[in-house]
Amino acid sequence: MLVAKGDAYYAFDTQEELESLRTESEKGGDTFIYNASVRGKLKNSLSLPESDWKALLEKGESFVIRYRMPFNEDIHFDDIIRGILLLTQTHLMIKSCTSPTDADISPGNIVDDHLMEISHVIRGEEWLPSLPLHVMLYRSFGWDAPLFAHLPLLLKPDGKEN
Repeated sequence: MLVAKGDAYYAFDTQEELESLRTESEKGGDTFIYNASVRGKLKNSLSLPESDWKALLEKGESFVIRYRMPFNEDIHFDDIIRGILLLTQTHLMIKSCTSPTDADISPGNIVDDHLMEISHVIRGEEWLPSLPLHVMLYRSFGWDAPLFAHLPLLLKPDGKEN
C-alpha cells in the first residue's frame, strides 16, 4: 500500500555499498545519514527508471522498503507534556519487527495501535526521534494518530538513568 501510494520505495543498496558511503563520509569528517537529501543518488525505485527497478524485483534482487519522508517539510505535532513540537526529518528503513528494540522503526506498532484503537501513547523521551516517522505513517495510512506524551527520563538517586 505505501509503495503503491508513493509513500515508500524499494531500496537495492547492499550493505557493502552503504558501508563504503559511510566510510567515505567519515573520511571527510561527516556522518553518513541515509535521508531524503541522498536517496536520489542511491540505487532505489526513486532514482532508477521503472523498468530497471522492476527488473531487479523480478530477478529476486535483495531490497528493503524505506519510508519516503517528505523532503524539506517541517512536521508539527502536539505532545501532551511538551506542547507543540517541530519535528525534524529522519529517514528510517521499514522492516519486520524481530526484537523489542526494532519496534520503533517498524510500521507494525502503528498498525497494532490503530487496530486496538489505542487513544494515548505514553512513553519516555528517548522515543522522540521516532515520532516523525510515526506521525507520517499515521498520515500515510489515513488514520488519526493517538495522543502522545513523552515523559522525561527518570534518574536514580546516583544520577544515572533508571
